Amino acid sequence: MNIYAAKIWNYEDFNQDGWEVGGELLKAEQSPFFMRYIGAQHIGNVVIVLMEFANIGSLDYVIKQKIVFSVATLRAVMKQILLGIQVIHSCGLIHREITAENVLFHNIPGSGRVIDMWDFGILLFQLVNHELPFKGRTLQELYQQENFGLLQRPQTTRDRALFDLLIRLLRFNPNDRISAAEALDHRYFTGEQALNEIPIDFLINF
Repeated sequence: MNIYAAKIWNYEDFNQDGWEVGGELLKAEQSPFFMRYIGAQHIGNVVIVLMEFANIGSLDYVIKQKIVFSVATLRAVMKQILLGIQVIHSCGLIHREITAENVLFHNIPGSGRVIDMWDFGILLFQLVNHELPFKGRTLQELYQQENFGLLQRPQTTRDRALFDLLIRLLRFNPNDRISAAEALDHRYFTGEQALNEIPIDFLINF
């Protein structure tokens, strides 16, 4: 028996465009790394949407609890997220809200594209270091960091390939950021150690 999640919207708040985007993704190459809408029903003043159910929790929980992933687990999780982003981009679509709250974990029982890559870079940095990469207290301080274009390497980011990937994801100039496909080809995911560590269908439990 399959288990689904149901989300209820007030009809006036329901985003029809967003639903149509979900339909485009359903036509895309099948990928297990993003959730799919199953169906929607307009009943009275509400719209009920059925979607795939993620049975563990979100990446936000991992960050807030400061759970430390092993190198292999971190690499597998990030690759799964990138594969999901790649499917979205292959449809000519942009997510625009890739945040820790929107990354859900599931375990089987028994261009706007550069905006997504910036969000993914922030997410990866938070997962590794449990903090944001840029710490300006004011907009002016953030603009100064943008002008210098420098990302400081925390002590918790020991992997050189990982930090190089972060630099390429978090470049302030959108034209300089790598794409999802380029990120998947980065040595952090394709190096000998990465290929020997863990399969991409790796599942995690908390």
